[in-house]
Amino acid sequence: MSTDEKDEQDEQAEKPVEEAKPKPSGRSPMDKDPNKVRPALPIPLIVSAAALVVALIAGGVAGWTFYSLKQATKEPATDSAETTAAKLAVCDATILVRKGISANNTLPIPGGDDNQIGALLKAANARVALVNGAQYLMTKLTPEVPADLSDTVHKFANTLVEIGAAAATGLPNDDPEQANRLHDADTYAAQINDECSK
Repeated sequence: MSTDEKDEQDEQAEKPVEEAKPKPSGRSPMDKDPNKVRPALPIPLIVSAAALVVALIAGGVAGWTFYSLKQATKEPATDSAETTAAKLAVCDATILVRKGISANNTLPIPGGDDNQIGALLKAANARVALVNGAQYLMTKLTPEVPADLSDTVHKFANTLVEIGAAAATGLPNDDPEQANRLHDADTYAAQINDECSK
């Protein structure tokens, strides 16, 4: 090998090897890689969205419930046939209850006034008439009953129960509290009579 050829080989060996440059793909570096997997949404964002959906559903259900209850408790027309029938039923029931209470309180004592067992039986019947009469009245208080009448009958029935409960403890009618209850019952009965007369 000649000296010139050797020198030429040495020069080529000393030259740095050039790195292979990537061929241009024809796409901008800003273009998204279609094969690249998109990152998942952050968990707080998903939770917030779910909470918003639940809140909207809950608000809708609450609004619908409120509307339904308002419609259900809406007072019926005062001139309807149902209202008239309901009022008549309550008025008739009140008359029946008052007759039952009066009959059991004015019955003669079996065996005479000195018969203790007869006196206890009479008192027991009177209490039963009070409590059963009150329960019977409450069954007649339907939504169709006019509000004023319904309120008075409700008070009357509650007072009858209170009178019966107090009498069961042996409280006499001339006890101040029991006397007040009896007076209240008479007042409510008179108010019911006035309402039923209209």
